[in-house]
Amino acid sequence: MVRRHRLLGVLPLALTLMLGACAPAPQSPAPTTSASTAPSTQTVASVVLGKAFLDAPLNGATVKILDPSGAVLQETANATDPNGFFAVSLPSSQLKDFRVEVSGGTRGDAPSTVVLKADVRNFNPLIDRIYVNAATTLVAAKLDLAPQASLSDTQAAVAHFLKLPDGISVGMGLDNPTLKAFSQQRFMTVAEGQGGFSALISELAGQVSADSTTTYDFSHLLLGDSGNILGSIAVEIGKGALGEIGGSLMGSALSALGLGGDDGSAERQQQLLEQFAAQRQLTLVLAHQMETRMGDLQKNITEVKDSIAALQANMNQQFGLAAYNDKVNVLYTPLGSIDALY
Repeated sequence: MVRRHRLLGVLPLALTLMLGACAPAPQSPAPTTSASTAPSTQTVASVVLGKAFLDAPLNGATVKILDPSGAVLQETANATDPNGFFAVSLPSSQLKDFRVEVSGGTRGDAPSTVVLKADVRNFNPLIDRIYVNAATTLVAAKLDLAPQASLSDTQAAVAHFLKLPDGISVGMGLDNPTLKAFSQQRFMTVAEGQGGFSALISELAGQVSADSTTTYDFSHLLLGDSGNILGSIAVEIGKGALGEIGGSLMGSALSALGLGGDDGSAERQQQLLEQFAAQRQLTLVLAHQMETRMGDLQKNITEVKDSIAALQANMNQQFGLAAYNDKVNVLYTPLGSIDALY
């Protein structure tokens, strides 16, 4: 019996030593200085996700982040991938208002000489994606002429100036391949004849600032991309150009396509043209609805990702506790067996 009592007296000490071996080594206490007791002011950087594109994405471009005064806060070379996507860090999560500039790299098969810009307000890295294109660059140019104006009002003015459909944003809205209301390819074609991209942006910014009622049409010339003559006619009808072209010219064009003649079929021709125009309008509406749903889907995906990350963190914590309990159970099992022997 004496032997049993001696062993049981040693067991607490053995258990303490074995558990101590599983625990992390003790750390030296931090010095109690004023610096260590002061609250931390360090912030965690946010990531800006975006896309830079014109008639083609900008690949291998440099992305700059500027504060509202124009000072460069961050510059990342070769930041965009072949699809124009980029991910750059902000110097502080507290930065909510800034400008993104994208330059250099290539556009298609040629070096890119343009500088694209996009202004951002109240940035939320969880849901905001920054699209940088011709329209956002025009918004930035107009803001430079009228710094006191709000970003939302300036975006609305530019959207009206470019004749964008209601609900189509100057950013994400133009990243829609089915959108025919604004063609960046046509924008670049016009820019080539107006002294270049920067010159056209400056000219348009002056126009939209001088007269809020003026508009500029950069829509696709054709309903499709195949050079369909009927598509082109339908667009012109949709723009109210029938009176300018003239009934005689329209009749001759349709007759050449086998849709008319001299048998009094003008009424039928007009019906066909109206149908084409209605179909074009329906296409724009459907494209807008698709863009809206894509935006909602992107937000839902972001929320799901955040939920998964939180769940994973919780699971990691639970797994750590379970692993510790397993180690304790491993210790109790042999100790219980030894105690049973005595």
